Amino acid sequence: MTSTDVADWATAASAVVAAVALVFTGRSLSVLKRQNVVAMGTAERTSAASVSQSYGAISQGMAYINRLLLDHPTWIPYFYETADAASEDGRPPLELEPELELVCEAIMDLVDTVIEQRGTSRKASSMDWSTWDAYFRYLYNSSSVLRSYIAKNLDFYPDYEFAALGYIVVRNELTGEVASTWHSREINLQEKGDQRYAALFGLPRPAYVGVAGYPWVRTWVMEAADPDLRGDSVLVAAVEIPEPWLARVHVRSTGDVSEEAREILYRWVLGTLTTSTLIEDVHVCTSSAAEGYPSVKYDLRADPPAKAKESYGLEDFKRLG
Repeated sequence: MTSTDVADWATAASAVVAAVALVFTGRSLSVLKRQNVVAMGTAERTSAASVSQSYGAISQGMAYINRLLLDHPTWIPYFYETADAASEDGRPPLELEPELELVCEAIMDLVDTVIEQRGTSRKASSMDWSTWDAYFRYLYNSSSVLRSYIAKNLDFYPDYEFAALGYIVVRNELTGEVASTWHSREINLQEKGDQRYAALFGLPRPAYVGVAGYPWVRTWVMEAADPDLRGDSVLVAAVEIPEPWLARVHVRSTGDVSEEAREILYRWVLGTLTTSTLIEDVHVCTSSAAEGYPSVKYDLRADPPAKAKESYGLEDFKRLG
């Protein structure tokens, strides 16, 4: 066999090996593709099952509360808009307190379930959970019984559950001692007191003040719940949505709002925005004219929302927005 024959043979053998490899690679890719399709389908089914299980657990908790109230219709006024009309002072008769506290416990269990299920299914679903927080805030605002129960049981629940109700606890970071408590509610421009808060943003009033869009697009009035501070210390935060994926939170305050409280209240507003799937970045614009209305950027894609290191002046804020 000549050297030419050897070269031809080697070339032919290489071509056969290449052809076999191509066929094998094609089959491998085909198998891999089928495996990926199966895996994706399994992941989607698992995700759907996870969301379904989450809502199943929530539905059970809601059904339990509904059953309690349907079985005892005289309890209903203590948890909805007619709560204060249930008796002369809005307080239930002493003999009803144990039963009504049972309903309060069931409500707090539901809050816990929603928060936990939201946390586990958020990555598996783009579901918007903001309406649940709106419902919990409604219950807290409507029920003097629930408000009284929470004030007496701060040690029995984590602060983030109270926050879902619009009740915000500020603690000493090292000891956990309660420094102050706050109640966040939506502004009511029909009320004279709230009109005064709206005027903090200037006249004529900006269009974003008082907007009631999605449950997280609101103007929040955060008042000190402590009797010693009530009526003086107020922080007002108006949410503006100037463009897709961006929220601006315009903040004004009256009275004595400590830096520790201010930071926690900012975080509460950020928390309401994280329940949406439509917002990724937030600019918090504070009220100090002497500081040039500085703003701080937050990234809602972080968990918890990460505060940017930089603080921006008004000109930067306009440019960034």
